[in-house]
Order: sequence, then C-alpha cells, then structure tokens
Amino acid sequence: MKNYPREERIDMIFTLGECHKNCLLASRVYAQKFPEINDPKPTVFKRLLHQFEESGSVNYKKPISRKSVTEDEENVFT
Repeated sequence: MKNYPREERIDMIFTLGECHKNCLLASRVYAQKFPEINDPKPTVFKRLLHQFEESGSVNYKKPISRKSVTEDEENVFT
C-alpha cells in the first residue's frame, strides 16, 4: 500500500463511514470528493479499514525488529 499522508488516511476513514464500510463505493466517492488526489483502489480502503478496526489508528505500524542472538550471548546462559 502506498504511503498516504495521515490527513488523507483520515479522510478515507470518514469516507468509509459515510459509505457504511463499502470499500468500492468509498473509493468512488473519495475520487469525486478529492479529484486532485490519485484515487486509491478499493483494496486500499479495505486494508485501511482492517488496520483501523484492529488498532483504532490510521498510523502505520512500525516493523518489529528482533535482536539476533549471537553465540557469545548464548554462552552467558550455559
């Protein structure tokens, strides 16, 4: 998914609400409301809706980086 600015993601969520969570309709309505912006496809609305319902936020999740264990660290426990 393209990185949309926060304000645009908020507008997308409001549009989804107006369209009763219908992603296809929201995509079309959004394109009419904001003709100067490249209109996102319905799949973008679907992913954004899923993310919003799961986290309650329109912010992107930061990738979780895991620390790799080296042999020296493993030997500390033995």
